[in-house]
Order: sequence, then C-alpha cells, then structure tokens
Amino acid sequence: MKKYRAVVIGDYAKGEPVYSGQTAKVRDYYNFLLGKFDEEQIRLLDTRGWQKHPIRLMRELVRLCKQSENVVLLLCTNGLSIKFLYPRIVRMKKKYGFRLLFSVVGGSLLTEYERLKYVQKHLKDAEAVYVETRKLESMLTEKNHDNIHYAPVFSRRKTVRKEEIMTEFSEPLRLCTYSRVCKEKGISDAIDAVVEVNRRLGRQACVLDVYGPPTAEYKEEFETKTANADGAVINQPLLTDANAIDELSKHYLMVFPTYYNGEGFPIALIECMKSGLPVVATDWHFNAEIIDDGKSGFIYDRDNTSLVDVLEPLIRNTESNRQMREYCVEKSYAYEPEEILRDLYERVAK
Repeated sequence: MKKYRAVVIGDYAKGEPVYSGQTAKVRDYYNFLLGKFDEEQIRLLDTRGWQKHPIRLMRELVRLCKQSENVVLLLCTNGLSIKFLYPRIVRMKKKYGFRLLFSVVGGSLLTEYERLKYVQKHLKDAEAVYVETRKLESMLTEKNHDNIHYAPVFSRRKTVRKEEIMTEFSEPLRLCTYSRVCKEKGISDAIDAVVEVNRRLGRQACVLDVYGPPTAEYKEEFETKTANADGAVINQPLLTDANAIDELSKHYLMVFPTYYNGEGFPIALIECMKSGLPVVATDWHFNAEIIDDGKSGFIYDRDNTSLVDVLEPLIRNTESNRQMREYCVEKSYAYEPEEILRDLYERVAK
C-alpha cells in the first residue's frame, strides 16, 4: 500500500527568498496540498542545486516515487532539470504505478516542443499536463495530446479591499518593477524610460522602485544605470508574503518591459491585480492574454513603440489609472487556487 498521497517535485529553495516565479509556483502548489490533506500524506522533493548531488537526489526520488500515489512535477522546459528528471520519472511511473501530474512552469514549451523529442513522445504518459496559457493549451491539443488542462498561475496572497484602492496620486508618482532584476526582464528599459519621462517633463514626475537584488551578470550595468538616474531609481528589498500586496498597492504603475525567452504566466501580474495595480507590459509571449489592454493595464510593441511614449501620457493624466485599479481587483478573483487547482486536487484525492 502506498504511504503518501503525493510528492511535489520542483525548485522549492527551502529557506531562501523567492527570486523566481518557478519557486513561487512550487511553493504555492505544495502549500495548497498541505492545506487539503494531512501533513504526513504530502511530501516534497526540492530540486534546488540538484546538480551538486544528483546521486542523493535520485535515491530520494526513487524512495518517494515508490511510496506515492501521485507525483506532482513542476519543471521549466528550458532547464537542465527536465532533461534529467522527466525521463527517469516516466520510467519509474511505469515501474511503480503512480499517477504523474505534470505542471509546466513558464511558456518555453511553446517554442521548445520540437526540440524536446523525449517530452513530445512521453507527454501522454502523464495523467494530466497543466499549462499556464490558452495558447500553449491550444498548441498541445492540436498536437493530439488529450491530457492538457489550462491552469494559470495563482497567488495565495490576500487581495486588497476595494475601499483600500488608491485613488489620489501626487508626484513623484511611484512606478515599480516586480520581477527578477536582470536585463532580459527589461529593467534597463524601465530605468531609461523613467529618466527620459522626467527629462521631457522637466521635473521628477515619477520614480522607479526596483524590488530585489540584480543578478550577478546584470549587477554592474544595473548599478551604473541607477547611479546615473538622478535619484529616480531606488533598489528596494525583496517583497515578502507579509508585505507584497500592501507595498504594490501604493504604486501608480508596474512596468514590465520583458523580452525574456522563458516568460510564461508571471505570478507578478496576478499579484499586481490583487493590489489594484495596473501594468504596462510588452506584447511578449502571453502578456496580452493576461493583461486586458486599456482595462487592467497597457500592452505595447517593443519593436515599434518606446516605453517612454507609453508612460509619458499616463504620467501627465492620471484619470485612466483610477478607472483601471478597481477592474484589476475584480479580475484577480478569477485566479484563486481553489478553482485553478480543482482538477489536480480531485486527482490526488482519489
């Protein structure tokens, strides 16, 4: 008889701050299941740093898979982990008879599918494959995979109350970024845009809070740009479960000029909705599927439109921002875990 209802496998990064959407998603899935079942029925296999001790990880993987009714696997498709783990888990599934519930992290499977031959062949071996976007759901369904389920990311953080939504704004208006602090997330674009908007308006009309430390590869460029921003850029500490929604709600806009290849359904966009915070984002990957242009934020084509030209009229005229904030909160209720993880819960509960 199996000992555990489920083992959750993914980059949990125990004891570390949350720097990525992948880690946030793994933690949310694990904590959701802990809230539904007795603690001793749910186990976690943290893949953080697995390359340093692959033999130890494999031993633990075999032990947990052998004793679990369900394996809830959360992996990015553009990382080494899927090449290492997915084939082995599929082989163990056939040997030990557990149900494989695969939640795809991010959106890179849309472009990586043809390259990942093993995944193409064995995606059907999972009882359910959960994808973050309708576009990815449609693509895989057209490839004759009949086990695909739409399950966007969600946030377990509490939504701001309508009466707490900010309606009065004063300069300098606080803008923010809320992502990993790296070049591909468009952080330099955001800094340059804020500096240029202030130059055009002839005053410090807006400032930019950048939450979290820069990555090692981006640190030098980030510090140079920050130093040359005339005080308009402030590097803030990482937001936490305790303060994220409250802090985000104090801002005027979140700026998300990403061109990161692995971008999927960023949890940051949901948490901005929960905060009543409109988002200005690039028309990149799935952003336009998540952000209702003109209602919960604005989408722009990075190849043809500068972020400055989008931000400047929004800084000059705050009326549209007031109208969008309540819509953001209303839309956020569609991303509650109870609904999104209903199928996964029912399978684990069998």
